[in-house]
Amino acid sequence: ELEVTRVLLESKADVRAVDEGRRDVTSWVRYGDLDRDHQKAVLKLLYSFGAPQPVENKVKNGELKPDFFSPIALDSKAREIMNRAPKAKGSDPFKVSRETKKLLQ
Repeated sequence: ELEVTRVLLESKADVRAVDEGRRDVTSWVRYGDLDRDHQKAVLKLLYSFGAPQPVENKVKNGELKPDFFSPIALDSKAREIMNRAPKAKGSDPFKVSRETKKLLQ
């Protein structure tokens, strides 16, 4: 089966294609192939042909520092919930506890 994948890739199959659920080729391999060794080999082959790599791989390969920051955007419903949450008097919602700082180091 790996050879079939290689032939498709060499014939210019689109490694960045996504389906109607916005799942890419690597998602289908990770969640559809139960043989972990085969899965690993197929993913390695896809990455060598330009498939997008997960952040973990980029950190492992030294392409991305492990201390990067990735902010999230909240939708209107999440912002509404956050704004309704009770706030302690005098508390700073952006203050990071000592315990959290230790975990982040």
